Amino acid sequence: MTRPLNAASLARLRRRFDQVPDQMKDAARKAIDETAEAMVAEMRRAIDTRHGNLAASVQSQDVSPDHAIRVRITAGGPLTTKRVRNGADATYDYAMAVEYGTDKASPEPFFRPTRDRHLKRLRFWLRGAIKKALAGMASQNPD
Repeated sequence: MTRPLNAASLARLRRRFDQVPDQMKDAARKAIDETAEAMVAEMRRAIDTRHGNLAASVQSQDVSPDHAIRVRITAGGPLTTKRVRNGADATYDYAMAVEYGTDKASPEPFFRPTRDRHLKRLRFWLRGAIKKALAGMASQNPD
């Protein structure tokens, strides 16, 4: 037999439900940030030192809109952009040449394999983090 909810019990239940999204978002944010840090570190380690500034160019940036959590990981850019040859105006970003190779150099992938491996782990961690947040809410004593 169930008891009807009185006003105080209903208010307590609403407060607990309102906390769930914040706790899940906090858990997801932590998992995403830790994964991004691990990806950047692993990518940097995978890059041969002979590739100049490429390792230093690998970075993560929070690009979250108000309604989501989003981190962008990039490699290349101004640190790795060079002229095609002396006297030419055209430039190229050698980060792409390292990742995918050229007609003169074999590919040395550092970005995509790391990203793919970590995204699989992130999905697993997010499921666990969300379950943990929900379990924490369930085990809290009512106000």
